[in-house]
Amino acid sequence: MTNLFFFHTTDDYIETFDPQYSPMNKDGNPSSRPLFYWFSNVYFKYLGDKYLYLFIVNPKKENIAVRHRLNNEEMFDGIWRRFKSFSNNRLSEGFWKEHHGVLCPQDEPPIIMSFNILKPTLILKKVSENTFSYQDKIFKFADEQNQPIPFDKTELVKILPELKNSLPFVEPRQENVKFIYEDWLEMKSEKNGTWL
Repeated sequence: MTNLFFFHTTDDYIETFDPQYSPMNKDGNPSSRPLFYWFSNVYFKYLGDKYLYLFIVNPKKENIAVRHRLNNEEMFDGIWRRFKSFSNNRLSEGFWKEHHGVLCPQDEPPIIMSFNILKPTLILKKVSENTFSYQDKIFKFADEQNQPIPFDKTELVKILPELKNSLPFVEPRQENVKFIYEDWLEMKSEKNGTWL
């Protein structure tokens, strides 16, 4: 059985991820907006990152409905292709460009959305840029040239050995031209949007 790995960064300490209590739900409706998670094998942040929340789940077994943020029609195939595109782009020349004095990436990993209440598998606290801690252990997610180090190539695998057998660290099965993840549980919603 293959699991799914994804993560979330924020400046807020959160023990349980619940869309009902998300600060992003500004209209007060508990189900108005799902929570967003990065699907990538390397660390990435958009806004706050005092905490890094790691999740390893099996959607079907744990009844966690998920969806690719950009395209509901493509299901898992779409998120996998987007991950591969991001992985190739981040290695290309010019991926980082200066914008208002800050280096910004020109692409981002795919986003998984879910309305389910989730508890992180592991919570890491930021020590310095690209460096986090858990108990007395320190994890660096970038090298001296600030190039990302895949999570499964760090000491993290000693604490989370199941990481190595989780997507996106293993290749999914391909059937004809589509990538298949048998344990994907598609999130159904009336709104086919990105919830920005």
